[in-house]
Amino acid sequence: MIVGAWVATRTLNFPETMELNDKVIHIVVFFGFAVLMDLATSRHPFWLWKGLPLLIYGIIVEVMQYYSPDRSFSLLDWVADFSGILLYFLIKHTLLWIASIRSIDD
Repeated sequence: MIVGAWVATRTLNFPETMELNDKVIHIVVFFGFAVLMDLATSRHPFWLWKGLPLLIYGIIVEVMQYYSPDRSFSLLDWVADFSGILLYFLIKHTLLWIASIRSIDD
């Protein structure tokens, strides 16, 4: 996450063929952060101990970008961060629900 904050405040020059939509990058990165946070700790509930800290981290990165000469603050980036976390949460709980249904049928 420290490296993520460092990269988020640097000028990045990607070749045009490698450029992804900025929001897609936010979703993928925060999906990955959510996976890592969930694996790193077993504390529950998810949104209090994992989701909320990631959302706070995301807004801190956006504030840091506000003060960076080559970056800018964007609430839509933060919404994309939330979307990545939410996507992980929904996929995880869908898979757990499917597993519970299969165990009942067995």
